[in-house]
Amino acid sequence: MPPRRPWVAALAFGLGCASTPPPASPEAAPAELSGAPEPDAALTATEPVSAEPAPPAGASATPGPSEPAAQAPQDSRTRSVIQAVMADNRGKVRTCYDAVLPQNPGIHGALVLNFTIDPRGNVKQAEVSWPDSDIHVPELDTCAVDAVRAIKFPPSSRGLESTVTYPFNFNPPRTPPPPRQ
Repeated sequence: MPPRRPWVAALAFGLGCASTPPPASPEAAPAELSGAPEPDAALTATEPVSAEPAPPAGASATPGPSEPAAQAPQDSRTRSVIQAVMADNRGKVRTCYDAVLPQNPGIHGALVLNFTIDPRGNVKQAEVSWPDSDIHVPELDTCAVDAVRAIKFPPSSRGLESTVTYPFNFNPPRTPPPPRQ
């Protein structure tokens, strides 16, 4: 009998995949300053192995020609729901950036966080993806991870964990030019 494997569904947000961080140039649409949704994030949801009973011995694990393939219902915690919750809480991570900016003038670019949401909607694990991030300030990392861990997401209707890669694109506030005399 082949080993059981959990169902895996992968979804991508926005414009690309999570392995490519958003552009760090000031000309790129700075989502943090504009209030626009983050441009790039990825989500993977996995069902617990025990969610579906094993087929009886000798039964086929895949439907036969006369058996219709059962479509699993979509989970209520979708990528758009996660994106909306993150947009509502983006200011908490921006506060972390603003707090470290005076000691690190000019830092800008992507800070990419990977986190896992448990079936009840709690963030059970969060970390900075250093290879995908442009900013490497330990105080910012700690504050941002703590801010994301405090976010509460809706529970999964199917008992799923969600693994999310979410980039924040930070640019220092623009200062107005000095008045002309």
